[in-house]
This record gives sequence, structure tokens and C-alpha cells, in this order.
Amino acid sequence: MVIGFLMDYVLDKRGEVKKDFSGVSVFRYELAERKSTFWGTGIMKLVSSTVSDHTMEGIAYGVYDLQLENSQLSWKEQQMLYRDMPADNDNHRPVAFDAKVRFYLENGKLRFEYIPAYYDFEPDKPARTLSKDQHPPFVTKER
Repeated sequence: MVIGFLMDYVLDKRGEVKKDFSGVSVFRYELAERKSTFWGTGIMKLVSSTVSDHTMEGIAYGVYDLQLENSQLSWKEQQMLYRDMPADNDNHRPVAFDAKVRFYLENGKLRFEYIPAYYDFEPDKPARTLSKDQHPPFVTKER
């Protein structure tokens, strides 16, 4: 399964564009049903992106808890290790994202929902702590 997404912007405290994530990113999902548990699991990784200065190179996610119920497809993702997050003064900091992902129909139109959990990452340990910063949900729908 290959999925592509349009991205968004990060605004500073004055409401001005701090980071432009607009563009298209294509992600590859490799899924399998486990014979031991009959659960669907797999991995997700970035294939390509038109987003300038994206921070997804060399990143993989574990995919688990796949469910197809009530006309919706959902799963959870857990980032392996960490990725860079743009920070002030052209710096970066290590972070990790986990997410709940869902495709469903609303009024006959396909909707996509990505609800992230955002973590600060300490690469020396390695350990992660739920961040005080919040990352907004990404929700889109078919026109």
C-alpha cells in the first residue's frame, strides 16, 4: 500500500510561516498478518517527498493494531528511534512521533485522520518522554 499526503505549515507566535511543509509525501506500507496472533503488523517509511528540507530520511515506523470495522480502516504507528525536528535559530532537536491513523467515509467522501503523540527523545540513553509541546492532528477529506 502506498499513500501520498499534502503537508502543512508551522506558524510562529506571531502567526507567520516558520516552516513550510507544503508538498506531497509518498509513504510505503508493508503489511503482513502474523500467524502466531493473526494480527496485522508491518512497517512504514517515506518513499519520496516534494517537501523542501523534510526530516523523514532514514525513518521507519512500526505499524500495528490494524482494524477494518464499521467501514473504517485504522491502525497505530510507532516511530523507531527518532527524527529531527526544526527548532529555533536553524537548529534541530531529536523527537519521535507515534500516531493513530484512520480512513473512513463521511457523507460519501473519504476522510483521513492522523492523530500524533509527540515525544522528546534523548539519543544518549535512548529514551523518550511525552513532550509538553503539542502537535496538531492532521485531518483531510476527499473533495
